[in-house]
Amino acid sequence: MRKGKLEARSDNIEEEIMSVKIVKDGKKVVTGTGGGQINVWKWGYWGDFEDRLLGHPQSVDCMNIVDQDTILTGSSDGIIRIIQINPNQMLGVVGEHGPLPLERMAMTSDNKFLVTASHDMNLKFWDIQYLYEDDDEEEEEGEGEEKEEVEEKSGKMEESSSDEEEQRGPRKKPVQKRVDDRKKKKHFYADLL
Repeated sequence: MRKGKLEARSDNIEEEIMSVKIVKDGKKVVTGTGGGQINVWKWGYWGDFEDRLLGHPQSVDCMNIVDQDTILTGSSDGIIRIIQINPNQMLGVVGEHGPLPLERMAMTSDNKFLVTASHDMNLKFWDIQYLYEDDDEEEEEGEGEEKEEVEEKSGKMEESSSDEEEQRGPRKKPVQKRVDDRKKKKHFYADLL
């Protein structure tokens, strides 16, 4: 059996690394630490991390990728957070598993649910479809408002052909916008956001 070869190694950092994910199409590596920081590394530059995101009060024990700019984090405080990478910011909270540390999280293959596991010996299923909703629904609702904005900015209205739209595929709202939309709707965890 052939063994893997160590290709690179980072410098030691002050905190224990608890979780790791690769984002930004392989250009960035994010690590969650025992002190609650998320460190952002540039691929190929392992001497020291390039950026740090603070805000978790306890260790970041698990992470999952939403898209190339957004991750979900599970912390020892039991809270599932939505984090944007470059620009680094916390976008919101999915929910709270409970007072015990989150150990693992995984998404269903259709991206409809996030499943979390904790020391409480329970699995919890979180509806996260709103993080993946297409922009098409909102386009129909706000089409008139968007046209007015375009006319104001450019002085005239230009419409793209349907062939161009088909080639590009459905547009996705940025996760920040989808999280903001979700905050506007009344739901059980509204006070956590």
